[in-house]
Amino acid sequence: MKLRRIIQMLSEGYSQNEICRETSSSKTTVSGYKKMADGTKLSYRELLLMEDSELEAILQPRPADSPADPRKAELDEMMPEIISRLSKRYATVELVHQDYYLKLHPDGYGYTQFNKHVKAWREAHDLSYHNVYIAGEQWQIDFAGDSLWLTNRKSGELTKVVVLVCVMPYSELPFLMALPDATTDWFFHGLNKGLEFMGALPKVAKSDNMKQWVTKADRYCPALSDACME
Repeated sequence: MKLRRIIQMLSEGYSQNEICRETSSSKTTVSGYKKMADGTKLSYRELLLMEDSELEAILQPRPADSPADPRKAELDEMMPEIISRLSKRYATVELVHQDYYLKLHPDGYGYTQFNKHVKAWREAHDLSYHNVYIAGEQWQIDFAGDSLWLTNRKSGELTKVVVLVCVMPYSELPFLMALPDATTDWFFHGLNKGLEFMGALPKVAKSDNMKQWVTKADRYCPALSDACME
């Protein structure tokens, strides 16, 4: 309807500025349609008498399909191995792109396009459960998988530390704290610091069966430590 209105106003002699205001179209759009309409060698009246499909074919032609990119076919063949490599520890998309993909195809996709195709492949093939969270309800707690090391700058001595991670999943607000070890005392010290950091209490604190507060694991009724109950 907007296209027909533009052609109608052109046939009635309206200026392009008036047409832009009337149809809420940009000058580029109006001038582009005028140029294509004038290039048909047909009158505006003849164009308005056409069926919608005919008018669209003339003034809104669909772009021709671009030829298939051979790099895409190559990447699709490699994708199972790429996903397998990404599942390994410490693997990143950038690392797999540099150390695997580009070594086999130096003229292949750059990192941005590679990452885009990997993400699309995962969305199409990965089956995952989508959690719905409520603001302020859950506080998810765990220790990071790997320990870190503190270095004494004077002596060079290394001290191993564990990292406590607490996240509010709705807002993705994180709290991280390095602790000397994962004993109960340090664990609850870290939790207290996390609550002070947030300045609020969640309804639920959720973790796996961490030995710091679960003395006996059970799917329905786990036994909690005295420290946890306190």
